[in-house]
Amino acid sequence: MVEITLQPGAQFPWHTHPGPALVAVIEGDDDGAFVFTYADDCVDRPYEVGEAFVDLGQDVHMAHNPSETDETVVIATFLAAPDPDGDDPRLTVPVPAPEGAALDDQCGVDRG
Repeated sequence: MVEITLQPGAQFPWHTHPGPALVAVIEGDDDGAFVFTYADDCVDRPYEVGEAFVDLGQDVHMAHNPSETDETVVIATFLAAPDPDGDDPRLTVPVPAPEGAALDDQCGVDRG
């Protein structure tokens, strides 16, 4: 379980997880605190404070804080977390840069 604070405008780049994650939005802008987007459909899914969702893991996705002024805080509980002493202990597996850039173009993501 981790608590993550995203500064205004902060983005997680395209990535996956080894297994599912339960994500709860606990602080942020009242008009949409957290946006989650799967690469397969490029649909932005906004979540407000007090809402939660399941990230099924292994599907490429990105997320961001759309606010220009407020931090967003989420709590993520990772299921099927890898052994921290194993060969690949990462909870988040980044998409290689060339593929990430292609997904940015496909989904209209502005990293500027």
